[in-house]
Amino acid sequence: MRLPPNWQLLRTNDGRNYFWNPETNQTTWRFPQEDVGAPHPLQKPVSTFRGYTEVPPFRPKERRFSVDGRCFLVECMPADHSCGFHGIGVDRETASSLLFANLHDPEVEEFLARDLLAALQTGNRSSFPVQLRERPELWEMLDKVYDKQKALDHQRREAKAFIRDAGASSPVQVQAEESVETAIRSCFQELKAKVRQQPSSLKLFTLQLLAQCKSHERDVDHANEASKKALREVLEVCKKHVAAYVAWVRSDSTFWLSFLRAPEGDRGGGLLDAVAKVACLTVRVWGEGARGVAPRLVLLHTAPFGGREVDLWYKDLSHFDRLVPIDGPN
Repeated sequence: MRLPPNWQLLRTNDGRNYFWNPETNQTTWRFPQEDVGAPHPLQKPVSTFRGYTEVPPFRPKERRFSVDGRCFLVECMPADHSCGFHGIGVDRETASSLLFANLHDPEVEEFLARDLLAALQTGNRSSFPVQLRERPELWEMLDKVYDKQKALDHQRREAKAFIRDAGASSPVQVQAEESVETAIRSCFQELKAKVRQQPSSLKLFTLQLLAQCKSHERDVDHANEASKKALREVLEVCKKHVAAYVAWVRSDSTFWLSFLRAPEGDRGGGLLDAVAKVACLTVRVWGEGARGVAPRLVLLHTAPFGGREVDLWYKDLSHFDRLVPIDGPN
C-alpha cells in the first residue's frame, strides 16, 4: 500500500516499523490514512508572515548518537552554498523578507548586529558592499575594539607573569591558563594568608607583593571594562546598519547561518537566531564531541523560539546537515 504524501516509514532501534510525518512531526504505529482535505502534494502552502513555507526532501543517510543517548538520522543537505537555509526549511528570500519585517524587534536587531560585527572582524573591507564598506564609523569603531583588546591582552600577560614570579601555588598557576582575572584574585588571597602567617621581620617583602598583586588586579579589571565598553559601542553602531546587512544576506548566496556562542550569562546569538525568531523555530545545533563506538554529538547552541523544532549537525564553517530524531513514536 502506498503511503500518503509527506509520510515516511522508519524503524526503531529494536527493528519495529513506525510512520513519521516531517511536516507535522506526527508519529504513529498504524499505517497513516490520507487526509481528504489535505492539499495536493504538488500544491505549495500559502506563505505566512511568520514561519516557513517548505521543508526540504527527507533523505536520512546515517545514524548519530548524542552524549546523552539520543539517536538521530542524518539528512544530508545540498552542498550548494545554501549554508544552512535548507536545513531549517526556510529559503533565503523568505528569511530576508521576515528579517526586514522584524527589524523593529530589539532582539532581532541585537542578533543581526552581533553577526555583522563578526563579519567585520573576519572579512576584508573590500569584500563588503558599498553600503557597509563606505561607512567609516564602522571601521573606526572596529579599530577601537582591537586597540582595547590589545591593551587587555597586555595586562593579562603582565598579571600572568606576576603570578608566576610571585610563587603562586600550582592550582593558581593552572587557573591562570583558563582565567587570569580569577587567578590574580586567588593569588591575592594566597599572599594575604601568607602575610598573616609570617613573623613581622619577613612581612615587608610579602606586603610589597600584595600591593603589586592588587595593582595588577585593578589594571586587568580596567582594561576588561574598557574592552567591553568598546564592544558595546561598536554593537550600537552595527545596529544602525542591520538593514544594509540583511540586504547583503539576501543577495549573497555564500552567507551561512552563523551562530555565535557567548560566555555563560550572555545571550549571544547571530544570523541563525535572528532567522529562528522571525520564523518561529526552535533550532538546536549539534557538534561532534567525544568518540566511542560511534561519533557522539554534543549540544553547541540553542535558538529557542517555539514552533517547529529543528536539529542541525554543525560540520564545518560553511555547512549544516539536518538531524531527525528517531527515539521512536511519542
